[in-house]
Amino acid sequence: METAGQSLSIRARTPGVNPMRSFEEEEDKVEAGLIATRDLLAWIRANAGEIARLLDIP
Repeated sequence: METAGQSLSIRARTPGVNPMRSFEEEEDKVEAGLIATRDLLAWIRANAGEIARLLDIP
């Protein structure tokens, strides 16, 4: 997590994908991005209460 002014940003760093290259050349990066997305979603679900508290959501 990182602060972003008065907002909260939660992100996962992923490798950049070059859309000018073939999918086969970039497939490992795409897969890494999908895995990071899955893991981030799991983290958000596991920490939903704390995230709501930080955002002051009842």
